[in-house]
Amino acid sequence: MDVAALIDEASCQLPPSQALPAFKLLLRIMNNVFDHPAEDKFRKLSKIKLLGQLPPVGCQILAACGFADQGEDLVLAGGHQLESLSQARDLLECLVLSQSDEPSAEGMEESEDPDLAEALRMSMAAGTGVDLPEAKRARAASSTSADQEDSDRVLAENLDKETEERVDIAFERFRAEDVLVDADAVEKINKYCSETGDRYVDPQFPPTDKSIYISADEGKRWECLACKTKSDLPPCPPLPKSQEEAELAEAWFAENVKCQGCSAAPHYLVKVNYFNRPTQWLRPSEHCQGCELMYSHLPGGGKELISRLCPHFLRDSVSNTTVGAPWKLIRSEARPEDVCQGGLGNCWFAGALSVVASCPKLIENLFETKELNPAGAYQLQLCHAGIWRRVLVDDLFPASQSFEGYLDGNSAYYSRGGNLCYLTCARRQIWVPLVEKAAAKLFGCWALLKGGTFGEAMSMFTGFPVQRVQLYIPKEYKRRRAERRAVEAERRTQMLIQGLEVPGMEDSDDDLEDADLQWSKILSASESGYLMGMGCTEEGCEKTKHHIVEEMGLQAPHAYGILEAREIEVGGKMLRMMKIRNPWGEKAPRTWKGDWGKDSDKWTFDLKLELGVVNRSNTLMDDPMSIFWMAFEDVKEYFAAVEVNRVHENWNESRSAVWLSSGVGPGEGIDVTVFRKTQVDIAVWQERHINREGALNAKSTNIDVGFAVLRKRGLGNDGQPEYDLVEYILRSKADEVSAEMIFEGGYVYRIVPVSYALSQETAPRRAVIAVHTKQKVKTEKTALDWRDIAYSVFEGCRKRGKKRPVENSAPGLTCWYMQEEAGLAFVVENTSNAVAALQVDGSDSIGCVSSRGSFDAVVAIPPRSRQVIICLAFALGAARSGAGVQALGLPSDAAGFALSGDGLHEPLSLGPAAGTPPPPPDEAILQQAPPAEPEPLSPGLTAGSSPGEDDEDMLKVAMQMSLEGRQPADAAMEVEEEDGDLAAAMRLSMEASQPAPQQLSVDAKAALTARVKVLFEQYRQSGMPPNQAAAKALADAQQGT
Repeated sequence: MDVAALIDEASCQLPPSQALPAFKLLLRIMNNVFDHPAEDKFRKLSKIKLLGQLPPVGCQILAACGFADQGEDLVLAGGHQLESLSQARDLLECLVLSQSDEPSAEGMEESEDPDLAEALRMSMAAGTGVDLPEAKRARAASSTSADQEDSDRVLAENLDKETEERVDIAFERFRAEDVLVDADAVEKINKYCSETGDRYVDPQFPPTDKSIYISADEGKRWECLACKTKSDLPPCPPLPKSQEEAELAEAWFAENVKCQGCSAAPHYLVKVNYFNRPTQWLRPSEHCQGCELMYSHLPGGGKELISRLCPHFLRDSVSNTTVGAPWKLIRSEARPEDVCQGGLGNCWFAGALSVVASCPKLIENLFETKELNPAGAYQLQLCHAGIWRRVLVDDLFPASQSFEGYLDGNSAYYSRGGNLCYLTCARRQIWVPLVEKAAAKLFGCWALLKGGTFGEAMSMFTGFPVQRVQLYIPKEYKRRRAERRAVEAERRTQMLIQGLEVPGMEDSDDDLEDADLQWSKILSASESGYLMGMGCTEEGCEKTKHHIVEEMGLQAPHAYGILEAREIEVGGKMLRMMKIRNPWGEKAPRTWKGDWGKDSDKWTFDLKLELGVVNRSNTLMDDPMSIFWMAFEDVKEYFAAVEVNRVHENWNESRSAVWLSSGVGPGEGIDVTVFRKTQVDIAVWQERHINREGALNAKSTNIDVGFAVLRKRGLGNDGQPEYDLVEYILRSKADEVSAEMIFEGGYVYRIVPVSYALSQETAPRRAVIAVHTKQKVKTEKTALDWRDIAYSVFEGCRKRGKKRPVENSAPGLTCWYMQEEAGLAFVVENTSNAVAALQVDGSDSIGCVSSRGSFDAVVAIPPRSRQVIICLAFALGAARSGAGVQALGLPSDAAGFALSGDGLHEPLSLGPAAGTPPPPPDEAILQQAPPAEPEPLSPGLTAGSSPGEDDEDMLKVAMQMSLEGRQPADAAMEVEEEDGDLAAAMRLSMEASQPAPQQLSVDAKAALTARVKVLFEQYRQSGMPPNQAAAKALADAQQGT
């Protein structure tokens, strides 16, 4: 059968929902061949990636066009004639145009086009880069190609978003009462448990599979990263009795567990789940009464063996014991290395928690219960949708299966298993799994913690807003931008030749590739103590998984935390370096292999010392597998963006719940009275769906939200309130929108949320406005008027949008067009003394809602007025969204039958002339100023202490002694036989740490040495790094002498 017949058969047999995506995919593959005739990668298609995306008849069409089956790939030979391919392309173009119900004109922006995105990915051979989809651009009022640049930034900021098809779900409001409890709940529980002798079990979140999985079969299946097929996971194997059995079990897994769709091997977390999936619920304990009774006949009551034989409580993975040593909620203070990821795909959660732990106070703030509770009840708080929510949990955790230890004659067989299945915590602590359990309860189950962003997690732990710094700009995006600019340059040249006025050419996205600007943002965030994280994906950096993982040692897809950004001079050049952490901790199977990795030959001892890689005794300060340094240039190559959590320690905070504008009314805002000049960080959080959509593979239920900040001027000539626009934050469908700014003292500022998605709906959404200020301010909720929103939108367009000429427009008429991530706004100002008429048409927009209800209108603009003409918002759940507006001037007599503006579209009088200074500060407000907040002694957050940090000077003395060949006078010390860090601490105890006039006797020195040894071993067994264990052992031993 020839190509035409096959295409005709496909058109008849396939339903439209399958035919159109398949035809688009085929068309894109063919266009790539013609557009890049010299590049072999476009002639080689991976069958694995085509699987499930192209119906069998589609593969037959490719075969008829000359693509030959060569095992894992379909290959079009280089010398193959392209007549059949050209014929197929022409037919497919006609079919796509006829079947598509979207406009074909250029200038339509698409916020999502999963079909094209997938086509681009599959149109290359496996192992090559990723081609990103062409985004259509919005038609603006002038209908010129210059408008295509309006959404460049939007595209660039969303390049690493997943494009797989997601299901539609209806928004359901989060019900806080399902998980929240009273503040004194733990106190009541403790009293009850004390009276009954029981330990608390949470009835709201019981220890059953329902608290772990979304569906009953979820724990028995796994999803392939390559083709998304869900395959059966064999039953959990018994615990191996020897190393040989363990190796055989792993070999069996590698050989037999394959994807049932594409035969690909499972990813790392599937293996972890296979061997360590939950089979029981265990809690931590220091004692086991049953085991103590059973082994009481042993010498010493069996205390030494019980911790190894008992299987009834949670096992500490470091010491491999269950009972015996005490557990802690938080041991001294939280550390980044405490967090280790388990068998759940929530590296976004683990990575962010690790980063937040670099500031122990933030972790401490999450816990209302501050100490280990024998009753097993803990009160935590997490910030969800901008609101701090109190969550009560017990300390029963999903654990792996156990093997019970036993005695056989003179032999003891230790128990094994019973480890945490998900996030684990080092140093015999439970704060990490408790935070994870609180989040699981908040969202419904552990499985709903899959798939998130660093920003989401960091905001949950800190309550502060997040901003994104784009790093990697895809090649396809650069190529298309260059083509557009070439077309625009030619158009402008023709306008000059014809003697026409040439509008200014604006490049709104040049800073996206400004490495200096990117670095300055990251460095500034690091120096300010802000928290940072980033994700590594194949799509995000356009590199193959083999290159990222096997050649460079990174994980993909995976989230990493950024611990520090530094500038240091090396060889006369300034080096930009970033310290990065893998949330898998010491379990990380690989580490960065490039420049400045652990085995890089670029390192010198002095440089390692300066960056804290080692201390002065050349001891590693961090685990080299999970914590490493990268040059900023390499970070840009492998990570799409950095997410920055703007945490402001010791600032004032106000959170107010408000209603967003809708068909019910204009909603609510916040008035902020400012007594003295202050830094301000404002965030508007929209309420969230009851479940996390990402974990359900569902489309987001978020709506468009932005906001304006106005400064009150008083009353205008028309008797209405008058404002100055301070800032306008573009609308987005993100969880929150935010901005930093400066407020001057003596004024009242109004924060006005802006949203149009529900403008025709009678079920409004809530939002939370969080105001963080360095100096104290007064905040008050206020009911908004449509004029507040109209003014915000108009002045926002004037400030953030672009002027657009309109054909046949009346004199004195000026139009502004503002493209936003979640839609557009079109406004007009009439400075003449005559009424003007304008026709607007946004009917070519797809997946949008209009602030007017309809997409076209004839509008009258009164003399000397300004007016919001139309605003578009991407509709809730739309598969594709594109916004564009055309405008045409009409004769003034058309105003007679034009629509009169009301609500958001009500005409406003002209405001103060440009450059008009603000009114002077209100003295009455200034006189109410409370005492000024003191400046912090040092900028940024209070970081946790670094291991060995307090001992550097003392360790230096010991090192100097070693270099000079001197030893402590007392040979009984025998420090040469001890661990290096312990030896340093013991030398130090002889030479540096005792008061100068005093000398210890030989017996005292020996006793101190013995005490240091004992404490050192105890601290090492608890998971403490060796250098810190040595320092602490020394300090504690000295306090006891």
